[in-house]
Amino acid sequence: MRDIGVLNPCAEPAIEEGTCTPQGRTNFNVSKGIPMSDQPERITILAHEFSAAALEFHRGKMAQKGYVMEGSITPRNFQMIEGHDAPKDLFDGQVLFAVTFRLKDSESR
Repeated sequence: MRDIGVLNPCAEPAIEEGTCTPQGRTNFNVSKGIPMSDQPERITILAHEFSAAALEFHRGKMAQKGYVMEGSITPRNFQMIEGHDAPKDLFDGQVLFAVTFRLKDSESR
C-alpha cells in the first residue's frame, strides 16, 4: 500500500470538476506567491504519532500559508465507500492521528 501523507479533497481535479470551489479569495500566500484561491480550503494531515501531527503546523509553516488548525488532533480510522459496496478500511485499518488546517479567511463549517 502506498503511503499517503496528505489527503486533500480540493486537489486540482476536484476543482476542475466543480466539486470543490475556492470561493474567490484574492489574498496571496506570501511565502510562495500563490493566490489563496489556488490553495485548497482545507488540508488534512495524517500521522502515526500525535507529536508529528502537532508539529506539522510549525514545520509546514501553515500560518505563513494562511492556515489555522480546525478542531483538535484526534486518532481516527479511515474507510472508503466505492459505489454501493460496504466501507472498506484504508491503511490496513490502522488508526492514525488526523489534524485539519483551514484557510484563515474561510468560514468554519
